[in-house]
Amino acid sequence: LDPIRRPVVIELIEEKTPKLLKLLPGEGSGWRLHYAFFARTGFTDAAQEAAVGVSALLVDLPQLDIDLAA
Repeated sequence: LDPIRRPVVIELIEEKTPKLLKLLPGEGSGWRLHYAFFARTGFTDAAQEAAVGVSALLVDLPQLDIDLAA
């Protein structure tokens, strides 16, 4: 499996988020967004840079295993 690439992160932020917000009461007005992206094999450098713009938490499977074992 390949790491998550920038276009996937951009799509989630720019295309999927507005669609989900429209489904919330008041179309998400007053809601505070927090992004957390999960990937089995990590994220490319470009994907990480795109995620920084929205202060996203990036979690890959190896790190999740470490964190859960602690």
